[in-house]
Amino acid sequence: MFLPKKKYSQKYLDELFEKDFNKAFLDFKKIYYNKKFPNQAREVLIEMIFQLGTNNLKKFKKFNKFINKKLFYLAALEMMDSLWYLQTPDRVDGLIKTLLGNNND
Repeated sequence: MFLPKKKYSQKYLDELFEKDFNKAFLDFKKIYYNKKFPNQAREVLIEMIFQLGTNNLKKFKKFNKFINKKLFYLAALEMMDSLWYLQTPDRVDGLIKTLLGNNND
């Protein structure tokens, strides 16, 4: 928990990020342990876990069905059809471009 107006050292923030990222990576390995995804799909899934948390990612039932079948276009459509997309459209659009291998803006 961060306190308002308190200054945090860069070292502390870097360590906190590393801890959170490592947790997201380990959760990715637990959820998708037997899947051989391309790098861009792994990157998107780890970022989704990092941002949304494991439990919230699991609520994306259709998305997970499509991602597990490697139907990335259909998974991307499910990303767009979510409250998450309405809340952070630029971030989700970026992840969709990455997922579909179209991230060369």
